[in-house]
Amino acid sequence: MTRSRILAARVLHAALFFLVFAPVAAWAEDASFQGRWETTYGVLVLSQNGTAVTGSYTYGGGTGTVAGTVEKRTLTFKYEESSGVKGEGKFELNDAATRFDGTWHEEGEVTWQPWSGVAIRTATDTSSAGFDGLFDTTYGPMRLRQSTDAVTGTYLFQGAESTIKGTVKDATLTFTYKEEKASGEGTFDLSDDGMAFSGAWKPAGTDAWSPWIGTRVVPEVGVSWLVVFETQWERSLSDNEYSYGDMLRSFFERLPKVQVRQRRIADKADFLRAGAELAYLAEPVALWVSGHGTEEGLSISGDSIAAKELLAVLKPAPNVFLVHFSSCAIMGGKVPAALLKDLSDGRSLDVSGYAVPVDWAGSAVLEMLYLDLILGRQLTPKAAAEVVLDEMNFADDTATTGSPLGALKFRIEGIR
Repeated sequence: MTRSRILAARVLHAALFFLVFAPVAAWAEDASFQGRWETTYGVLVLSQNGTAVTGSYTYGGGTGTVAGTVEKRTLTFKYEESSGVKGEGKFELNDAATRFDGTWHEEGEVTWQPWSGVAIRTATDTSSAGFDGLFDTTYGPMRLRQSTDAVTGTYLFQGAESTIKGTVKDATLTFTYKEEKASGEGTFDLSDDGMAFSGAWKPAGTDAWSPWIGTRVVPEVGVSWLVVFETQWERSLSDNEYSYGDMLRSFFERLPKVQVRQRRIADKADFLRAGAELAYLAEPVALWVSGHGTEEGLSISGDSIAAKELLAVLKPAPNVFLVHFSSCAIMGGKVPAALLKDLSDGRSLDVSGYAVPVDWAGSAVLEMLYLDLILGRQLTPKAAAEVVLDEMNFADDTATTGSPLGALKFRIEGIR
């Protein structure tokens, strides 16, 4: 089906949209902690006036209050609960103001605990995000990233990933787009509530403008995704079939807000094709890359999935907060550092895995706990890794005497 035929089928819908959504909005240039957050300790409601922040939360049948001060993207605060417990903490806000990661400790204690949160977006508070976020549009799902007045993004049109790039002025995004077989330009006007845009596009070399509209996809509170990219473990037809992804799917069936998706990866092209879909999930994503690995990357059908291929799927997908290599030795090479260096653009990301070849049973036990702490108990990956290293004496660099598992040399590296 051609783009013109798709357009013809949607003209009426576009006309109705223009009657409903106003084309002007004011984007708040400076993000803040203002709003409602789904957090480790329940829903946290924050109000910000300049650099001063106050708020409240409900946890474990009691209530708590917070009060603090913001400097750049760090909120330093004190809290007090209805039980009389007091303490302090810090939250670090990501570039898109969609998530914070932080720590707290009770007064008189020295151990810091993790406290993270994800923004609860509604029609009344999405305007501060500008064009940043996920939209359902006339020509497929679109993921946009906004930094000050610059916007970049991707969208899926007829199964192929396309790119968009432009500049915002007075809530109008002026952009160029590039598709597999076409390119052109256009404009989007953001609605007052930030929940939609209306606009138009035209192919390069023509003067024929056509409508292009989009509605914001609001993440479902508390939902997270575990996406497993798994290469073929079996080396010959004589080998029994087995899949780690099948184990993970069964394990997380008990948690209704954890959505598990598994894709069998046959080669490099397959990896890039599946990876292009990550950006179009609205909620946070933990990506599990499972298969035979080396210090150079994932080995598959004679191909190597290294930093270049991983960056190709991660750059458009700021919703991916963790990449774990359920593979041998990858954390012992240069892949993790290359990923974190090229993705240090204001997003939060952790990369974890093993620095040596690992025992199947040992890594499976470790990863079940590690994942459950992150997806089931809402710990940050770094905090979950610390628990794993404390609880499992074979997880670090020293093997347990007499154990057949060996030392797994589990590693985690991250950016904030």
